Amino acid sequence: MMKTLFIGLICLVCSIFFLMGNGRYKESILPVFLQQDEIVKAHETQVEITVHSPYVPNSFQLEQFKKDYSGVWAHLNHLYSTNDVITGKEYYSESWFKQLANQHTGSLDNGVKRKDLFHDVHLMNWSTDGLVCTAVDSSAVLEYDFPKNGKKFTLATVAMVFLYQGDHWRIDGIRFIEEKEIIASKKLK
Repeated sequence: MMKTLFIGLICLVCSIFFLMGNGRYKESILPVFLQQDEIVKAHETQVEITVHSPYVPNSFQLEQFKKDYSGVWAHLNHLYSTNDVITGKEYYSESWFKQLANQHTGSLDNGVKRKDLFHDVHLMNWSTDGLVCTAVDSSAVLEYDFPKNGKKFTLATVAMVFLYQGDHWRIDGIRFIEEKEIIASKKLK
């Protein structure tokens, strides 16, 4: 009798474990750090970096910053064109994202596209722990493509603050100090 109860108890426990395992929802979405960012993958720009900070980052940190700087601009261009805040949230700090989300009015497609072609980045301050930096992009060449009016090229001076959060650099602040037109033509379509 005791043997039968013991075997029944073991069968009951095994069936509970079996049902719990089969009833679990299997997530098919990859975690963020394993996902491919299609906007960053399709983005191409040229970035030159000069360090003016008393603390100089190593070559690995500079390469990571260069890659993430390009990714930030890819998402800033996407934000400029579509007003889509959610897509680039991995490249915005929490406070930057909250500010954008509070002013978000919905996605739009105005047809105006912006591309960044060249950046001359000057790292002004790099923290000793490698988690914060300020940079001035002294000659950002931006291309604006207006559907009806052709293209316009501008040369901009941009100051930015970055935080290293998670697995890459995120923008925490930006200010366009100056932006002047260098070429505007309807022929450049």
